Amino acid sequence: MTGSENRQLETERKLIYFLPALAVVMIFAAVLLRSQEDTQEEVDSAQFHQLTNLFLVHLNMVRTQWNIHGRPAQTELKGMLVKMGSLGIPDLRTPHGSYNCQALWRLMLDKPMLVNKRPITALAMVDKRLESEYCRYLLSDEVYFDVDLRHGTLSQRAEKLRAIQQNGNEMLGK
Repeated sequence: MTGSENRQLETERKLIYFLPALAVVMIFAAVLLRSQEDTQEEVDSAQFHQLTNLFLVHLNMVRTQWNIHGRPAQTELKGMLVKMGSLGIPDLRTPHGSYNCQALWRLMLDKPMLVNKRPITALAMVDKRLESEYCRYLLSDEVYFDVDLRHGTLSQRAEKLRAIQQNGNEMLGK
């Protein structure tokens, strides 16, 4: 064997050892990256649920104050006179008649609609079948809460929807 053939064989041997090691390192890096993303999702979700609880506390305080004062048509909140709904939820309608969910967020929390720089989306929704109108505050498709404006309740429907979807998928054999 010549010197160049020896060098080529040596290079091939090094590659045989190097490539599997590189593959293991790449797999390890991918697992760590995915784990970090999952952890960030959990942190964001926990912070969003904390805001949900704070929102509920403030909403219940407003409703209690409204009840104590004899259920007036308007009450003062944060220095503003606010029209109240029949169940003690501020009636914050736009000139077009839809509910202003962003204004309700500001009135209840006075915080930006963000969790770790991720925006929280506010949607005014109507369910004609259930005769319900509500504000939905979403961090993601799986993490959100609803404030039912007609019945005065707050719910986190993501868990219910996941269970329904999971049961439906099981019934469909997915």
